[in-house]
Amino acid sequence: MVAAIEEAAEAASAQQPPADAQNCTTVPNESVSQMHNFAQKPEPYRRPEPKTGRNDPCPCASGKKYKHCCLGKSSAAA
Repeated sequence: MVAAIEEAAEAASAQQPPADAQNCTTVPNESVSQMHNFAQKPEPYRRPEPKTGRNDPCPCASGKKYKHCCLGKSSAAA
């Protein structure tokens, strides 16, 4: 039984690769790493205006702090 297993293992290692293996379109690992280096990183989102802080004056020009004026209004509208 052991001899049969050894013969099967030798036969499997002696087999030629399939004919379509030579038409394989995979890229070698070196090329993949080079392509990865040239990939462009996406630009982060930039706000057109700085975000209004809680203690900043309200942008509605009421003279109050944002947290006491429009903070609750803008979150409820969204």
